[in-house]
Order: sequence, then structure tokens, then C-alpha cells
Amino acid sequence: MKPETITSIDVLKFIDGEFRTAARDVLDLHGLDLEERVEQFRCLPVLHEGGFVFSYGDNSSKFRTGDYVLLNPHSPDMKGETIGGGSKLVIQSLDERHKMISLADPYRFWGNSYDPAPNEKCLIDERTVSRFPLYTYPAWASGYLSTPKEPGPLLQQILSGNYKDKTHKGRFPDPPQFLLNIQKKAFRHALRHPLSLIQGPPGTGKTFLIAQMVEGFVGMGLKVLICAFSHRAINNALNACVRNTSLKKAAKIGGGYANDDLEERVSGDTGSPVVGMTAFEAFKSRAALIRKALKNGGYVRPVIPAVRDETYWRSLDQYTRNIFEAGIQNESSEYDVVIFDEASQLLIHHALMAMPCARHYIFVGDHKQMPPVIQGFHKGNPVNQSVFSYLLEYYPELNHVLDETRRMNSAITAFPSSEYYGNRLKPIPEVRNRLLQIRSIPKNSTLAAIVDPKAPVVFVHVNHSDFSQQCPEEAMVVARIVFELVAHCGIDPKDGLCVVAAYRRQNNLIRQKIAEIVHRKKKLSKDMAQKLLSPGLIIDTVERIQGQERDVVIVSLTASDEEYIRAEKEFLMMPNRMNVSFTRPRTKLIVVGSKSLFRVISGDRDEQYEDIVSGRTVLRSRGVVLSNHFRRWYFHVKGSHRIVDGTVLAERLS
Repeated sequence: MKPETITSIDVLKFIDGEFRTAARDVLDLHGLDLEERVEQFRCLPVLHEGGFVFSYGDNSSKFRTGDYVLLNPHSPDMKGETIGGGSKLVIQSLDERHKMISLADPYRFWGNSYDPAPNEKCLIDERTVSRFPLYTYPAWASGYLSTPKEPGPLLQQILSGNYKDKTHKGRFPDPPQFLLNIQKKAFRHALRHPLSLIQGPPGTGKTFLIAQMVEGFVGMGLKVLICAFSHRAINNALNACVRNTSLKKAAKIGGGYANDDLEERVSGDTGSPVVGMTAFEAFKSRAALIRKALKNGGYVRPVIPAVRDETYWRSLDQYTRNIFEAGIQNESSEYDVVIFDEASQLLIHHALMAMPCARHYIFVGDHKQMPPVIQGFHKGNPVNQSVFSYLLEYYPELNHVLDETRRMNSAITAFPSSEYYGNRLKPIPEVRNRLLQIRSIPKNSTLAAIVDPKAPVVFVHVNHSDFSQQCPEEAMVVARIVFELVAHCGIDPKDGLCVVAAYRRQNNLIRQKIAEIVHRKKKLSKDMAQKLLSPGLIIDTVERIQGQERDVVIVSLTASDEEYIRAEKEFLMMPNRMNVSFTRPRTKLIVVGSKSLFRVISGDRDEQYEDIVSGRTVLRSRGVVLSNHFRRWYFHVKGSHRIVDGTVLAERLS
């Protein structure tokens, strides 16, 4: 069934719903006592070291670089509205090895007044966005869904499902010979057609393909914009352009401290034929025109009623259209092509902010991996999905599925291929039988069975129960496996290994357990200790690990409390999350957990509800298929791979 065509009112309702859900969540959080906020990992006690630098003891928090936070004096009574009066700052960096956090004050107009003294104890709390989003970029961009001004009609045609595929005339470069056949087909279509979709399952080289397409466009004298929701995705694509092609330079606009991982040849030169930026950055110049119109005109925002009825939404939509029409003129595009990377994580209205920059669009993503972060439940709103998923429903014939993985061997590829990709995903011959290379086999028989290169997929059962977001026994087992792989098997902790868990608290605990083992090993060399304790060893959540790969990936399932598992089933059993976790390794997948997770939800079902759309009843999915994919994976491993009881490894080391 085709999706419903989105309208500007759909966009406004979605933005409003997301803002209010997030605001309620943070306000409810601020109403909790300090101890409860810390227990939920959403408040971090710190010590002021000077300037904007703070130290902390145990980062059992959900904070990450780029998060918007509030800084307040440390007080057991700090809660409620008092928290909101703190200094509005942004986390600039987190040094987990030295337990240091740096904050930044990028917007001086916030008027921050709290200036802690050296060695003063402080608190870092979450905060809501500062601006009401119905009067900012995404809402303004909804004007393209109704305006007759260019490129409004083209965008409306594409997003209504009425776009008719066409072919550009002229001469086009041939795809590089080293590309796989399906990559060559996608390359040819993307260069010749104004709209293309490319689905890139794990390890199929979508970023590499993007770089080759960019080189092709630049060779034709065209200017390319690479856009994504995250700076990480943009940086990866830009780096691939200068590493894997003959292109000598590329540019990145915006990002600040998120640009630390960019190659030297990626500069801020906007005259480069290849430029990367977020959708918000791409809309800035148009937003400036709308602000100018607001300043010069007599536009009055509609009064927000106690109940937002259709009359209010129509009046808000009209107000948004008026200021859009006053500010935006018929546009010529700054770029010739926009490539949206990780488009399966990009919301429709975010894409709408960057699409006016060109008239040729390539959407690259994989809707079987992580979707956009959506906090609210938006019944009946077609905006409630990624732009990739939305366009795929309208234009399946324009989609090219990359079906050969250069990453995973046959054993690791088998389950995700059958479970998510209709048995289409296959490893290329060069990696099909590739196995983990290690320096030596562990003396401990349990560890030897776990790290054995001849067993590419292993489930390590740890007998525990009644744990939710943190399990010390499981963390110790993971830590011992990590130690063995790095210290004795010779695996590089930076490029050869990573650990994935659904919860940050479990990740923090795993780091602590690794540190405990290192400190007990008196004969361990200083160099090896630094390797094991280095932030270069990635131990993170699924959301942060997408797009990365390692020789060995250890997945910590953590949860074993049956009541908790049932309550959090939509999160824990999300197939996209499992797909990303289990497809990061090249040669070895080690999954550690309790069998409880496989038993709790045994059936396959999809929670659905009836919805009224345009006067007719349709059956909708809540967006998460509540199948126990872990259970099916367990029986897959039981029948074809190896199960090891690792409970003995949870015992405290002497």
C-alpha cells in the first residue's frame, strides 16, 4: 500500500509532537530527586577543574559529545524549576580514560551567569531545546510542500508519488572497473537519472560507492552536496572522497568540534566542487531570508489554544506559508546534485531543508538498519518515518539493492541475509571463508572455545537473572574476553575489536571491569595496559556503532529480568537494532547474555492498530515488529554454530 501524501500540516504536527514529548520527558526528569536522576544515568556529578573543564568519578550517564546540557551547583535539593536556571552549555568532549569532560558556550546570548569556583562540585543535567520548533527551520521548510515557487513543484511531485522517472541526456563516465556489478548498475542509474535510491546493507560499500559517484559528477563539471543528519556520516563520506578517488580536495561547512576526524584535504573552502553539511546548515541562507521578511513584515503568530484543533493548525500553516512566500524567491540551485547519506535515519522534513539546493537527488540508506530517532507516537501522520522508507514505498523501481558484502564472512552473513534481506545478501568470494587471525590460543578452555577462529559465531551463555540495564557478571565475562583477545591473541583494540551493548551503563561497567583486570595483572606491560584502557577501544551503544566494522565484535545482551524485558520489548526486540549489532564484525561475532532473553517473548507478532485516513480504515503497524529475533538467532546458532557456557568466567579474579 502506498503511503499517504504528506502535507505541510503533517510536518507541523509532527514537529510539535516531538518537541512536546521531549520537553515533557525532561521536565519530568527534572522533577526527580538528584539520586533518581543519577540512577537513570541522566545527571552527572562533576568537579570543576577550571575554565569549562570538569572531572568525574563514574560516567554512568547517557551524555555524549554534542549534547545540550545545564550546569548547576551540586546540591541534594537541586530539582524542578531550579535546574532550568542553570547555565546552558554543550558538551564539547568526553575523555573516558582520564574521566574529564569539557563544556562549551557557543551561544553567548543565552546569558549564562553561573561561574563555578575551582574545585567546586557541580551537576550536569539534560535540557530541552531553547526555541519553540514551530518557528524554526524544519517548520519553515514545510512551505516547499505548497509553494508554486521553484523548486517547490518538483519537490511536491516527488513527495506525492507523482514523479515520473526521466533520463538526462549527454555523455556520462563509465563506472570504475573495480566496482562490483550491482554497484556499477547503481552508479550508472544515479548519474543518468534525477532521482535514485540506493539501499546499502552492512558491508556492501555504500560510502565507497558514494565517493566514486562524486568523482564521476565532478568529472562532468558538476558541484555536489553531501548531506546527512549526523556530522559523522558526512565526515565519513568526505574522507572517502579524498582517500578513495583522484579528488584532491573537499569541503565541510559547519560542525565545529565534530570535525576532528576529517582528513587534512577536507577544508572549509566553499569553492570546492564537493561540499558536505547537515540539512540545517544547508537551510541557513534561506532561513536568513525568512527572518528578514519577519523583521520587515507585520506577521502575527496565531495564538496557541489550550486544545490544538484543526482550526489552529490551518491558521499556523497559513502563517508559515505567508512568511515563507515573503522570504523565499524563485531559486536557482547552488549545487547540481545532492547525495543524502544514511537517508534511512533522516526525517522527511529534514531532507526537505536540503533538497532545494539542487535538482538531482540520490538517497543512500538501509531501512533495515537504524531508523530516525522518534520520541513521540504520531498516529496517522505519514511524516513518522525516514525519507528513504517513504520514497521506497513510492518508487521501488528506482531502488538498487547492493547485495554483496565485502565485510562479513559466510557464517556471519547467513542469519542477517535470511532474516532481513530475503537471502539476497552474500559475501564476495575473497571474504567468504575468511577467519580471525590470532597469535595464540588461550590456555583457559572456556576462553579457548570462545575465541576459536574456527567458530566465527559464538553465543556465550552467562547464568544470571533479574538484571535490566546493567549486569556485573556479564560485564566481567565480556571484560575477560576483551582482555584475552588483546593481551594474548594479539587483536588490535582500536581497529580489530569493539563491544556493543544496548545500555550505556553496561558499557561503562564493562570498561570498569577491564580496568579491574588490568590493575590486577601486575606483570602486564605498560603499553598493553594503555591499549586496554584506551578510548580507542570502542565500547558503545548500537546507535553509535552503525557504519563501523571490526574483526571481532562482542555484543552484550545484558537484560535478564523477565518483567523488564516484556516492558522494554519494543526497544530490546527491535530488529533494526539487532541487525546493526550483529553485522559489525568481519570474522568473529561473540554474543554474551542470558538465555532468559530468548525465552520471554516466544511468538512472532506485529502490534497493529486501526487508523482513519481520508475517511477509510487502514491497518497500521506501530513501527516495531515484536518478533523475538534473538530467539530465532539462538536456534540458528544452536543448529549451525557454537554455544559456550561462560558463567565460570564471571567469577571474581584472584
